[in-house]
Amino acid sequence: MLLSQAIQEFMKTKEVVQRVSSHTLGHYKTNLQRFLRWFDDVPDIEDITSDQIKEFISTLNHLSKKSLLNTFSDLSALWTWAVEEKGYASYHVMRKIKAPRPEKKEVIPFTEEEVKKLLKVLGVSRTYTRKNLSQPYELNKEIHARNQALFLFLLDSGAREMEARLLKVDDIRLGERGVYLVRVNGKGDKERVIGISTRTQAAIEKYLVGRAIQSEYVFTNTTTGKPMVRGSILRICERVAARARVNKVHPHRFRHTFAINFLRNGGDAYTLQKILGHSDMGMVTKYLAISRADIERCHAKASPVINWSL
Repeated sequence: MLLSQAIQEFMKTKEVVQRVSSHTLGHYKTNLQRFLRWFDDVPDIEDITSDQIKEFISTLNHLSKKSLLNTFSDLSALWTWAVEEKGYASYHVMRKIKAPRPEKKEVIPFTEEEVKKLLKVLGVSRTYTRKNLSQPYELNKEIHARNQALFLFLLDSGAREMEARLLKVDDIRLGERGVYLVRVNGKGDKERVIGISTRTQAAIEKYLVGRAIQSEYVFTNTTTGKPMVRGSILRICERVAARARVNKVHPHRFRHTFAINFLRNGGDAYTLQKILGHSDMGMVTKYLAISRADIERCHAKASPVINWSL
């Protein structure tokens, strides 16, 4: 089967049968079409060699390590499907190629002071000068309420950016112990339930009651009432960060902050894994290392044996 035909059928399987998210489908389409365009003439998938794939990957130096690894993973998924499900290829060529090393990023949570700075400036926009006085613009009250609820939700739940954008009003309900339970659809369209505090729910309710356009989604564009698009939360973070003078503000950092504080405050690693929706303990182990280092530092400061030089 021609590579182009295999990709088309693979994409159809992912969309119709496995029903992966549109976000995941977009990644598959970008990476597999890039691979297809690399060939002068469309080859049969059975004839593609590991050397050809290595040569293709070597042309992707302009991509980040994460994007490079995603490309490798998408090609691997294509060959797994072609070999194990369809028989379009007789062997899994990707297993002869060493996967790129993943990017190692330092996990830095927000401090309490940084979070308070961010929340403090949510109600104002950039400053303007009038009669030699600099004054802040006041944000639309609906936007202020939405951003307040959004930041508290991200910090309180550990949810991903995509999960916040696609959260529906009916996905939130009151649990038996006074904690609000939220149903989210994560990576691979895997559903899980997470919790939020009454303080966060109150902020969400205040925003929902006051917004001009009602919607089945919680966090929406205030003009259209449609769900916030990909990248919109990051842009909000960047604008607020500039006003608050806090560095490196992005949606995933709220998730890091939730995870590390969950462990600092006595939560266990296995429950955290379920809350975050991780398929393995890899990322949770990083959070554990950070929280344990905090404990060691605190003990060194507080220990009378150390401080009294006993």
